[in-house]
Amino acid sequence: MPECALAVGDSVGHGSVKSASRMSKMVVVFVDNTDKADQLVATGVVMNDMLRELSRHGRIVSPMRLIPLGT
Repeated sequence: MPECALAVGDSVGHGSVKSASRMSKMVVVFVDNTDKADQLVATGVVMNDMLRELSRHGRIVSPMRLIPLGT
């Protein structure tokens, strides 16, 4: 998973990667805005010298929202 987050960071800027998690044999990466998510889908991600076409396999679900905990 660290390789995937680094590859995404190389594409959109490492500061734009907010978090990454492994879910159901997939890696889910959260970036800071939908424009960068669109960019990833359009260009794909190169990892281990292989091009992954996110437009076929990836999907943009929704923007990330912060939820105040009230603490």
